[in-house]
Order: sequence, then C-alpha cells, then structure tokens
Amino acid sequence: MILPAFGWLRGWWARSQFQWRWSIPLTGLTLIVADFFYFRALAEPEAMVSIVACLRRGSVLVTYFVGTYLFREKQFLRKLPCVLGILGGIALILTS
Repeated sequence: MILPAFGWLRGWWARSQFQWRWSIPLTGLTLIVADFFYFRALAEPEAMVSIVACLRRGSVLVTYFVGTYLFREKQFLRKLPCVLGILGGIALILTS
C-alpha cells in the first residue's frame, strides 16, 4: 500500500477531496466483529466448516442485493457474473 499511498499524496491521478465520515471506522469495526464470530464458529468442535464457509461467502450476496435495490447501484450488471460465480461455488460446496 506504500506505492498507492505515495501516488495519492503526489496527485498522480485525478481524485475528489477526501471527506471524513463516521461510516469509515464503523465499517472497520463491523468487519472485526464479523471476523471474530467467524473464527469463533470455526473453533467449535462440532462446526461444519462447509456450512460456515458458505455463510461467509453468502454475505457477498446480501451486500450485492442490498446495494442493488437499496442504494440503486448502477454497475450491478457488470458485477453479476462474479456474484453468480460465488453462488455457483456455494452450490458446489453444499452439494458435495
């Protein structure tokens, strides 16, 4: 990340002014909490790793659909092949 940070400081590409929002640290905090629960679930002796992994990958689907419908994402069709790939991977894990 040193090279992109240096380029950002030097103004190598056009960018808008940085705007501080409280959602930035809150997003980081929620990611830390989600990782805590994920690793806590994997630490359980009876945990089925394939199910836990599918739940983790499935969170991308929730983000995609919320972004599409709630926030009116304009590039949702460009992201659809990736989302379908993730969905196919989940289906493969659950059927094996």
